[in-house]
Amino acid sequence: MIQGDWKLDNCLVSPGRDRLRVVDWEFAGWGDPVWDLATLLQSYWNFWVLRPSRYRIEEIQPALRATLIGYARPDITERSIRFAGARMLQTAFEHLDKAERMTAEAIRLMQASLNILTRPEWAAGQLLGIA
Repeated sequence: MIQGDWKLDNCLVSPGRDRLRVVDWEFAGWGDPVWDLATLLQSYWNFWVLRPSRYRIEEIQPALRATLIGYARPDITERSIRFAGARMLQTAFEHLDKAERMTAEAIRLMQASLNILTRPEWAAGQLLGIA
């Protein structure tokens, strides 16, 4: 069973920062758990891609690595990186859905997606900080 849209916008953290609740289960169903991991990775990467001067990748990497460790399945890392690249492309199209023309945000998302999809080993090292 997967949540189907596990991104930071769908996470609620308690005031004491000791509990996490995942909300918005409308896309829940049977599926590959890598999709949930990938959508969460991509959600973090979006901060960096869309606002690189505000969110440095080095500041995001500890959360990304903790997410991967939490899954405790190193065999799915490359697949989750590729899925995250695909999800980032989907996000670019979502940004353009009601836009009258191409936006800088969509271009940045598409470029990051291309880099992730064509060079997952680069993404592992540079975006996740793992070998």
